[in-house]
Amino acid sequence: MEQSTKRFPLREAYSFAEQHGLSAEATAIREMEIAWERHYNSTVRRGRMIQLLEKQGVLRTFIDQGWPFGRSPQGKAEMRHCLKVSGEYDTFLAAGESSKGAEPNTVAAILLALHFAAEKHRDQRRKDVEASPYINHPIEVAELLARVGRVTDLVILQSAILHDTIEDTKTTPEELEAAFGAEVRYVVQEVTDDKTLQKEERKQLQIDHAPHLSERAKQIKIADKISNVLGVTQKPPADWSLERRQKYLAWTKEVVKGCRGCNAPLESFYDQILNQGLRVLRVRE
Repeated sequence: MEQSTKRFPLREAYSFAEQHGLSAEATAIREMEIAWERHYNSTVRRGRMIQLLEKQGVLRTFIDQGWPFGRSPQGKAEMRHCLKVSGEYDTFLAAGESSKGAEPNTVAAILLALHFAAEKHRDQRRKDVEASPYINHPIEVAELLARVGRVTDLVILQSAILHDTIEDTKTTPEELEAAFGAEVRYVVQEVTDDKTLQKEERKQLQIDHAPHLSERAKQIKIADKISNVLGVTQKPPADWSLERRQKYLAWTKEVVKGCRGCNAPLESFYDQILNQGLRVLRVRE
């Protein structure tokens, strides 16, 4: 039966591989122990299965017979994502082998990200009347993740601090990877808008892409929207009308809808802040 799911269908891929004499290989992928972030486990397995089927020359057949969505641009993007994450897991394993016994200094790593972001955003200001320093925003996003979302994942916290560096400064993805590693680079790229597109198109793409973000990127996206809702409610840009502020809050709700299921405390806090903002803006109407 054809599958319309947007995610690469693992169960069907395992069955297909077994039918094509790849039972041992499929079983090894299904049962592999992944010593990495739990929310990436299935994505790594998807990447491994795509590699296996492609290597055996049957990937296109599997797509034609069992996953028609794979023919679409979004399906191809899903496969690239799975292959990328699988490759990053290989990099993680290689790094682990070369640095066994070493524990990262989390505080130093976070301070390094703060210093990097502060330098990149040093001449930028927020759009509020007070023109507050831009760096306040990524710091707030990281603080929300740690305090409200109870996030301790260093990659998430560093990526939160750095999440606007590619989009709003001249920082390149390669520069980020050199300083913070492939995982941070990938998460930051996930939450980066394409500034060559018109604003309305970028906003729609945030809604469209949200369900397909990694768990890490989804959490950053929710914290980012909490920070922005607070800003638009309490310290809006001087030239924003009440209607524009209301529409912005409604848009964030659509983006966050696609990110739900990744961090319950963070999602609950977003709902609280959004409802407070809607009440405030209605009162002022």
